[in-house]
Amino acid sequence: MVFFGSCLWLLCYAILPKSPKANLDTCWEDILKTYKEKGIVERYRGMTKLTLFNRKKGGPKLKGRAAQIQAFAEPMQFLWAKHSSPDVDVHRKIKTWLNLNVKVERILKDNQDQLALQGDDYLKFKGWSFAMAQIHRHLSQHFADEDLPCSLTSQKSIAGCTVFLQASS
Repeated sequence: MVFFGSCLWLLCYAILPKSPKANLDTCWEDILKTYKEKGIVERYRGMTKLTLFNRKKGGPKLKGRAAQIQAFAEPMQFLWAKHSSPDVDVHRKIKTWLNLNVKVERILKDNQDQLALQGDDYLKFKGWSFAMAQIHRHLSQHFADEDLPCSLTSQKSIAGCTVFLQASS
């Protein structure tokens, strides 16, 4: 929720050239295309207001039902790949995190009936999760140094990942 909200904030307020609302409309058009192409069932019904991710207090955080947010990984991955710059280090790091997030989500979905991850899936999940945590740390420091409202790290997500990995080992 925090990471996706921060990505949308960056796209609407810092990366895309129009007004934040017009940029959100552009993002929404791309999200709809991705929903259709990927056959995503759990969808946002509309993204017409910046308050969907832009809070009055605290950094950006995407609102929505858990299933909507979980299903938002691929649309966000597409949005970022389309609109970010490969020449900007921070953009590349965010793209890497989003790519890893989609892979982690797939492993979790493929193993949803299992008590714990096993074998190759466990090793991939562990490696990708630690890489994501490392990227989180770098990005959080960058945005803190730049005094931007983006908070790309969440203590809840890091704690959950740690508990899951400990339970699987």
